[in-house]
Amino acid sequence: MSYCEQVKSFRRSINEHNHFLIQEYQENNEKNLWNLTCSAMDWLTVSADYVEDVKLNPTFGYGESIKLYSLISAIDIMWEAICQLNRVYGSEEIPFKGDTSIFNDSRLNLDDNIFFKHIRGTFGAHAVNIDDDIKRYASWSYKSVGSEYDYDIILYSSKKGYDNIMMGVKLSQLYQFIDKRLVLLDEIIKNIIEKENIFLLNKKSEKIQKDYNPIMQLHILKTECRTRYNICSDSIDELILLISAKPTGTYKNCLLYKYYKILKLSIKEILNAMQNMTYADLELSYEKNRHVPQELQYAFSKLYSKVMTHSDRPLFEKQQLISALKPDIILDKDVSNEELLFACMALFTI
Repeated sequence: MSYCEQVKSFRRSINEHNHFLIQEYQENNEKNLWNLTCSAMDWLTVSADYVEDVKLNPTFGYGESIKLYSLISAIDIMWEAICQLNRVYGSEEIPFKGDTSIFNDSRLNLDDNIFFKHIRGTFGAHAVNIDDDIKRYASWSYKSVGSEYDYDIILYSSKKGYDNIMMGVKLSQLYQFIDKRLVLLDEIIKNIIEKENIFLLNKKSEKIQKDYNPIMQLHILKTECRTRYNICSDSIDELILLISAKPTGTYKNCLLYKYYKILKLSIKEILNAMQNMTYADLELSYEKNRHVPQELQYAFSKLYSKVMTHSDRPLFEKQQLISALKPDIILDKDVSNEELLFACMALFTI
């Protein structure tokens, strides 16, 4: 699997669990760790795309030194993003600490994590300490001739009397370094799934209080919703408004009775979904059969927006909607916007 495909697969898995992650990590210990997750995914995507597509010229002119450094830096960005994600969803311990299976240089005797940082620094013109606490400064990188590496640099001593030394890098080692660390993304997803399963079990075991009063039940659900993915929040607000409406107009053909029955079924549907933490097949009864005539869709959307967002903008299409409800519902011309919305939704749903 390519780097881009690995990162895309990881992003898809994260999105499959985003309700849980937003619920538990958006405001975790006063830190928005969901934002950290999104940032890490973004930089993984950008860097993986570069690492996969970059091609170094065999002749390796001056410009290739920058390209090689960019490759090393992109791998470093991927590694840092993985470390960030691992700190949140895995362990605070630095992954692969002490591992020396990839790089080997007796002059440094460092683990692969730290050695890689020396490679990034050296091939990016940063001063490094190789021996005797002497700062050394790198030449530009160039194609290796006769050494075991693909690319070499010369490290110049900052003090007189010390010989220059060579340092090199193999592309295969760079790719091996990031290949080994990308495996952590699978572990991170496994950890997230385990955490979410525990969360779901706990929530299912917490019984939601039931109340015969529809308004009281909706307010209970509104409170519970905040800790149960908050998926139904807007629907609950809408139902509170509809159930609270006090119709003053004339509703024919048992419209009121039928619509209130649908609304109560919808409350039950939300309660069951929240109790069982199963939202995938949620189809609110008061919405699923709603059919707004095409010629009224603009007027209805303006009314809905005005009522639900408490906008103070005038509603010029009010009379159009009042007229469209006849003869099933007769409303006064001064009817409140709230009852007008209730009446429209009742007629367009049944």
